[in-house]
Amino acid sequence: APPGSARGGSPASHHSGGGHPASSNHSSPPPASPAMIGNVFVQQYYSIMSTTLDELYKFYNNGSTLHVCGVGVPPLPGADAMGDQTVRTQAGIHARFNQLGYRGKRCEVRTVDSSHSIGGSVVVMVTGAITDGGVDR
Repeated sequence: APPGSARGGSPASHHSGGGHPASSNHSSPPPASPAMIGNVFVQQYYSIMSTTLDELYKFYNNGSTLHVCGVGVPPLPGADAMGDQTVRTQAGIHARFNQLGYRGKRCEVRTVDSSHSIGGSVVVMVTGAITDGGVDR
């Protein structure tokens, strides 16, 4: 399955006021919903994954986790294939991407589920497949 979870804040947004020019109401736009944040994240993430895979780890920080599982996914080096396949830290995630061999592969996103998390973060869960010539990973 595509990389499964990442945490991040709301993307920057720009609001140009509607209404009457003489209006002094300068209210800020409502906060983006978790679903909107998740959808924007998925568009940006998989675009970068398909074009500049070496930069993908920058979506993560040292508090991030990545869990990749499924048929054909190699286990973490030194780990049991049935054991925990979760990677933590930005450097660990970068190393895992290099190990997985996703360069030149195509992503098929099947579901995106986003919800609020602690500290104003949003957790994004993505399921799908990474394909290479019709073989799912």
